[in-house]
Amino acid sequence: MEEKTNFIIEEITIEEEKEKRIFKNFKIENNIYYSSDKNYCLSFNFKNEDPFRKMNFKIKAKDRFVKKIVLKVKEEKENKFLNKESKVMVLPFDLSLPGGLFKLDKKNLPVDSHICILIVNEKNSIIFGLASLPEDVCIFRIDDNYEFKIILDMNRYIKIEEISIIYGQNNNPFDLIENYGTYLSKFGKKEAEIPIGWNSWDYYSCAITMDDLKKEMKAIKNSALKDKVKYIVIDNGWEEEWGNWIPNRKFPSDLKEIADEIKKYGFIPGIWTAPFLSSIYTTLARYRQELFVPSYIVKLYGPMVIFDLTLPEVHKFLFETFKKIKESGFSFFKIDFLNQPLSIPSCFKDNTKGKIGAIREGIKTIRQAIGEESHLLACGAPLESVIGLADSTRITEDIHNFWGHIKRNAIQISSQYWMNKKLWINDPDFAIIRCNETTDDKHLNRIYVKRKFISENDYWLSGDECNLTELKTYLSLIYLSGGSIFLSDSIYRLNKNGIKILEKIIYPLNNSAIPIDLFYNKPPRIWMNKKEKIIGIFNWEDEIMDFAEISKNMDIPEEGIEFWTGKRTKLKNISLQKHSSILLEI
Repeated sequence: MEEKTNFIIEEITIEEEKEKRIFKNFKIENNIYYSSDKNYCLSFNFKNEDPFRKMNFKIKAKDRFVKKIVLKVKEEKENKFLNKESKVMVLPFDLSLPGGLFKLDKKNLPVDSHICILIVNEKNSIIFGLASLPEDVCIFRIDDNYEFKIILDMNRYIKIEEISIIYGQNNNPFDLIENYGTYLSKFGKKEAEIPIGWNSWDYYSCAITMDDLKKEMKAIKNSALKDKVKYIVIDNGWEEEWGNWIPNRKFPSDLKEIADEIKKYGFIPGIWTAPFLSSIYTTLARYRQELFVPSYIVKLYGPMVIFDLTLPEVHKFLFETFKKIKESGFSFFKIDFLNQPLSIPSCFKDNTKGKIGAIREGIKTIRQAIGEESHLLACGAPLESVIGLADSTRITEDIHNFWGHIKRNAIQISSQYWMNKKLWINDPDFAIIRCNETTDDKHLNRIYVKRKFISENDYWLSGDECNLTELKTYLSLIYLSGGSIFLSDSIYRLNKNGIKILEKIIYPLNNSAIPIDLFYNKPPRIWMNKKEKIIGIFNWEDEIMDFAEISKNMDIPEEGIEFWTGKRTKLKNISLQKHSSILLEI
């Protein structure tokens, strides 16, 4: 049996505004490590929580303003689990940043991961992750010198703070990451059915009108989609201004009238908001400036101010706003841009409150207002802030019908597959099919940009507009992910071919397939769902690939029923064209 690697905290650095305090050479008493000076008392201990080992860290301070706390962690014995041959699975804090699998050579360092970090070596894998829901941003970092650090980004006054971290080892990295998902689920999990619906955003953007909405609902009701599409969600573009959540002149003046119209067509009404932001042009922002973080403006869809989530008056506003929307007849709530409070350079008015904790309290207030029976979709959220609160959570950046978006989102979907139905229902963003082969619409994109896809660092609105092969590849991935399925094309503009394709994927799987080569390829090429007997094989490259090359060293079936055509297919001598895939029922 391989000897387990134990870890110790070698050094703790506390960064204040003007100086750093470094603590080393910890004393041990009753299995507790501790160190102190005139301003701080630090302590930590370890205990087993099968299958993990848990580190509990506690700090007492004399009301000190702390920017960061950095815990430098090392192996008790120098086994060098961090080296240039190691691979690391990274979950980026911001979905706009690259994630997924990295090789730990110098060109990829440093790497930062959020929630957890998984290090994969040839014979052993190691995971570090949150074992509590923190008040502050927690980053797992491997720096330029292959040193491992746990960083708490605080920027506030502290008195007593605690955080728990787990680590575990296994020669099977899938066991590690899935066990960690199960571990996190103890902090709460919303039991909800997989939502299937239509959302206005990807096709209409902010230009959506009530007339558009009626045309789309009518088209859905007159198609084979009608029996499965449950929710109709009005996205950004319905509101007067962000922060002033009343309908604009493109819609009836009363939210209830909009909800009633959606219900008339037989759907459940859903609505989008960005609850923690307000346009500077609202009456609220002008005359109630005390509700917002002072002297800070974020530029999104115009200049915005951010609510101070430590103020009781803000929570009262949030509660009353969402209670009113709920009473108007809406039961699906997509709340967006939830990470924006993290951008403020200073602290809140209550300068003892952490930003993650404040966001979580804001979401709690919204949940109380809409009730447990409503479906809550969290978008752009720090993931630890929505555990136990959100029914579904966005795990990718926005999709558009550009190959660059698809390839990049494939990385995010694969590296977060283990969260699905453990923490929430994963939302991989919209299932889109519009292209020249599925619609006669001349306006496939609201913004026509034709940029070359260079890398996942430069993906936004990149790649050519997708063809049918590429979109089927994307829809196959959405289907295998086992998460939410939301359509977002103009349904009445699709032809029979487009509708027929969507019909196939609105019957979701009960479980996420597993990307079985997750730790070898980026994005993974092979997804398998053994319970529901379906497998997906993907060619993400810009050149033809043989099945034998893709499936090298993988024990997978070589024939089955092709999902899209219903034809029996043998894989042995098949070549996959660029950006293509095969989805087989086995």
